[in-house]
This record gives sequence, structure tokens and C-alpha cells, in this order.
Amino acid sequence: MSTTTNYSATLKQIISNISLYIDLVTYIFGIVGGLGNLITLTSRKIRQSSAALYLSCTSAFQLLSILICVSFRLFYDHSGSNLQNQSATFCKVRYYSAVAPPSLASYYMVLATLDRFLCTSDNAKLRAWSQIKTAKRLAATMLIVGIVMSIHILILFDIYNSTCQISPGSIYTFIYAGYLIIVVILLPHCFMFIFSLMTVRALIKSRKRVNCSTSENPVPIRRRALEFKLIKVMIVQVFLSILLSSLRFGSASYRNIVFNIVTPTVDQRAAETFAETL
Repeated sequence: MSTTTNYSATLKQIISNISLYIDLVTYIFGIVGGLGNLITLTSRKIRQSSAALYLSCTSAFQLLSILICVSFRLFYDHSGSNLQNQSATFCKVRYYSAVAPPSLASYYMVLATLDRFLCTSDNAKLRAWSQIKTAKRLAATMLIVGIVMSIHILILFDIYNSTCQISPGSIYTFIYAGYLIIVVILLPHCFMFIFSLMTVRALIKSRKRVNCSTSENPVPIRRRALEFKLIKVMIVQVFLSILLSSLRFGSASYRNIVFNIVTPTVDQRAAETFAETL
């Protein structure tokens, strides 16, 4: 018993130290990077690009995720507060904010990759969809869908047995895990990957100018170079998003399923939390 207590206590202390430094670094550099992205993407030079609008939305929700989620985590993990397990409102809001803004950022990235594919298409009708007017409508629609899509979290998370969680033994445990795996991780990132490959394939195959309108007029060289840069930025963000989201939500899904089937020991909980923090 003494060994178990020492093991879990040591891991908890390590987790506390690691998470504090990671959260602070994420908070500082995340905010600076997010603001930098927004300033760049909304500049006069590129703000009329449909891809820039989608990437701006992605950056905005990534920044919102950092401001809300990291702030909650710093407060809850290092203030000694047990508010999450005492306030149903805080419980619901924390879980909702941990899923909704990041998933919206992912789906805006899907729209950005789709836009680049349409933009590089040889089909004039497809290129016609890559316009700022269309992008604004799709961005507004995605905002509404993204907010509503995760509303079930606010309804079904609550305080049970003095812990913020899904009702023990509820079928929603598996539905929630499936939602994280399929809707939040697999669907958007599969679409990102597919549209990115199709865009690269179109560029390699045709080597034609990026033309985002149905007009046959030549695109200025600077405009063409800008569109190619946006494609490169988008592809890098896609692969980073796939990697980081898979690690984060995959771990959360595993915990929700396994810990509701088998009651974990103190050591198992400590080890799982340690691995998730890393």
C-alpha cells in the first residue's frame, strides 16, 4: 500500500510540474502565434482570398481554445479548487469548451483544404466555388453547425458521485467516445488529408496557374505566388492538426471507454493521467 501511495503521489507531482510548464508555454506562444496569424491573414494583401478567410477562422478558434481551455486548466489544476466536481455549470462548460472550439478549428481547416482543391481544379464550375462571397456563407454556416453539433455535451455531462462525468453505466459513454473518434478526429482529418492530396496532385499534373475565378484572364504573378504559399501553409497545418488532435482526443476516448468498463486503481489513474499529459 505504501509503495502504491508513493508511486501515485510521485506521478501526480511530476504531472503537476510538467503540465504547469507546458500550459504556460502553450498559453504564451499560442496567443502570440494566434494573434500573428490573424494579423497576417486579415491584412489588405490577402484578406480577399477565400482560403485566407477559412484559415483566419481556424486561427481564431485555435486561439479561443487556448484562451479558454488552458485558462481553465491552469486555474483548476494549480489553484487547489475542486469547482469542476462541485459546479454543474463549470463541469458542462469546461467539457464543451474542450471539444467545440477545437472541432470548429478542424472543420474550418477542412473548408480551407477543399477551397484549395477547388481553386486548382481545371473545371471552371468548380473554381467558381472558390470565391470570397461563397466562403463567407460557408464560414457562417459552419459556425452554426459547429456550435450545435457539440450541444449534447452541455446536456449529458453533470455531477455524478461527486465527479464531473457522464452518468455511470450510460450508453452515452460509448456515444461520446464515438463522437470524439469519428466526428472530431477521423472525419475532418480524413477530409483534410484527401483534399490536400487532391490539391497536390492537381498542381503536379497541370502546373497551371492558380485561378480562383471563372475568368480566363491571367492571374498576376504576385497573386499566384500568394495562393501557392497559402497551399503550403495549409498542408503543414493539416499534418500538425492530424498529429496533435489524434493524440489528445484519442487518449480522452480511451479513458472514457476503459474507465467505465473497469474500475481503475489509483496507480492506473495516475499513470494514465501522466501519459495523457505528455
